[in-house]
Order: sequence, then C-alpha cells, then structure tokens
Amino acid sequence: MGQANEPQAPSFDIKKYMERRPELHEREVVEIKNIFDSMIPIDGYVDINDIHNHFANTGELNLIKEKFGTKTRVDFDEFFNVISVVLLERRSKFKNVDYENNSRNVSCFYCPYPTERTKFKALSPH
Repeated sequence: MGQANEPQAPSFDIKKYMERRPELHEREVVEIKNIFDSMIPIDGYVDINDIHNHFANTGELNLIKEKFGTKTRVDFDEFFNVISVVLLERRSKFKNVDYENNSRNVSCFYCPYPTERTKFKALSPH
C-alpha cells in the first residue's frame, strides 16, 4: 500500500521516437532508452563522460564524441538523436546482420556479431 506515495517514473512515449526515426524497430528504440537509463540520469541528464565510457569499446566512440561536441551532459532527446543515427549508420554498413538486443553490455548493443539465428545464414551459400 506504500506504493501510492512513491514517485512515479515519467512514461516513455515510444511513438514520439518511432515517428522521429521510422527506420528503427520498436525494440531498438526501447534498447536506446534502456541504455540511457542504465547510465542513471540525474534530473533527466547523463554526464557525457558516462556516455564515452559506455561506448569506449565500440568503433563509434569518435563519431559519438564528434556528434555530441562540447556538451557536458545530455537529456534523452539529445542522446536518442545521436545514438539512433549511429545505429542506422552501423546497420547500413553491415546489411543482413541481426543486431543483438538482449545484451546487457552496452558496447555490444549493435556490434555486428552473428546471433544463433544468423551465424548459419552467413555460412550458407544461399
């Protein structure tokens, strides 16, 4: 019964982000939101150094740094704008790769590693 007094997290309007980037799948939009939330935003913002640390082991770190520029912290809208473009650019480079969305490690969010479904396709001559 104490739940009534607990603060409620603001709802996430996924439709807004799906309209902004219709090329993304719903699960990708949710994953971008989960990555943002995993950095524990304070007052709706995450520190840019946390973002750099999360993407340190990806090939996109320099691009991410460039796109965020001199910002010291970003809200989800800014984060989504950058990360969705990076994801779409990555996807276009590696066509026919199924992107793993169940990863707990943000550095593997959109790495082109084959999943169980795709690794045999890649080996198949068809």
